[in-house]
Amino acid sequence: MAGPRMRCAWVCAALLIACGASGFHQDTGSPRGGAEAPGRNADNPRGGADPRNAEPALPAPLDFREARGYAVIRLADERTIIVQDGSRERPVRLLGVARPHETAQRQAMISHIEHLLLGERVFLMSDDDLPRADGAAAPEAGSSRRPDESAEPAGPDDDAAEAVERRYVYRAPDGLFVNLELVRQGYAPMAARPDFSHRRLFRAYEHRARESARGIWRSSSLAPPAVQPAEPPTKAAAAPQRPPQEASDAGLTVYVTPNGQRYHRAGCSFLSETARPIPLAEARGKYGPCKRCKPPP
Repeated sequence: MAGPRMRCAWVCAALLIACGASGFHQDTGSPRGGAEAPGRNADNPRGGADPRNAEPALPAPLDFREARGYAVIRLADERTIIVQDGSRERPVRLLGVARPHETAQRQAMISHIEHLLLGERVFLMSDDDLPRADGAAAPEAGSSRRPDESAEPAGPDDDAAEAVERRYVYRAPDGLFVNLELVRQGYAPMAARPDFSHRRLFRAYEHRARESARGIWRSSSLAPPAVQPAEPPTKAAAAPQRPPQEASDAGLTVYVTPNGQRYHRAGCSFLSETARPIPLAEARGKYGPCKRCKPPP
């Protein structure tokens, strides 16, 4: 019996050796050759979620347990609420929020704020009240705001003759960040001045509102032009075509002042409290570019 068994063992061993020599290998699950792992590409070599599709980073939740609440009794204008502070009525400007250009848009903004805040209680915060990662209360790194810049002298478009107090407004009890919500939903553009620590966050959500054509960004000046029927050729010279870069810049937002002759980028030192946002395409026909902040010509 030992002889046949030994011969069978030798045959099995020979077959295993032959299979190994023929190039068969065990699949380990790793890609071989030119195949790429799922989620990997030239822009995202590590795989996983594409960082270009990441959500804007929201600020850390605030603890309002020790914060004082104020009742909202009315609106002074589309970006100024009046709260009851003891025996006095206290005007508070929404920090980081500008007024829309069109009258109908301003009215829509007022109606939305009334819906959100009238009869509600709110918490008021400044940049100095926001917590840092180390637990200290201070503006975020990179903020150029002076400590007293949340209350600037009133401008020609302000109702009150006294200094205007600017604050972040959070609704109680759910903590809705009202300033950001107005920009996110397209009821208001981001303010050009004064500087504030949440500027990057507001800019990201303003961009998303523009891309989604929400609210004030649902404008004919930002929409693709309607197809017009062809007209017979005339002797008049055709309008010059803008280079591709200028055409792509036409949807940007710039800022102008009532008596100014130039348009500016957000945050330009020449801008005043009365600055208002307009599309770059509209500004090109009426104003010249600022020589300091150098917006697209």
